[in-house]
Amino acid sequence: MIPEQYREMINTLHNKSKDDEVNWGATSESDLFIVSFPKVTVAVQSYYDEDNDKAVKIQLMNKEGRLLDEFSDYEREHDDWNKLSEIFNSARRKALKLDEAIRNISQELDKPGPIGSSGSEDPF
Repeated sequence: MIPEQYREMINTLHNKSKDDEVNWGATSESDLFIVSFPKVTVAVQSYYDEDNDKAVKIQLMNKEGRLLDEFSDYEREHDDWNKLSEIFNSARRKALKLDEAIRNISQELDKPGPIGSSGSEDPF
């Protein structure tokens, strides 16, 4: 659940993320994305806990990387799940340049003849 003191900040982050106005970046972890501000960094992460329940976590860190606070919401609770999940999905789309990938696929699909390859470049 989003703590009350963060609700306005999360609402704004949610709206700006949905409007593609937050410069989310990727990290070395596949389900962790960050955006940095002059004195604080916000991280959003999707994960499964030890009971295999899906959750989204928000972390606030100072400029030295020290954890200031964190909170999570679980899919099963539904309190603020949708909002935090949408922030995570927007962050992933932005950081991994999904819109660019979709444009690239569309351009390839518009080409005449055979498309794609089945070579050794398989990312899976």
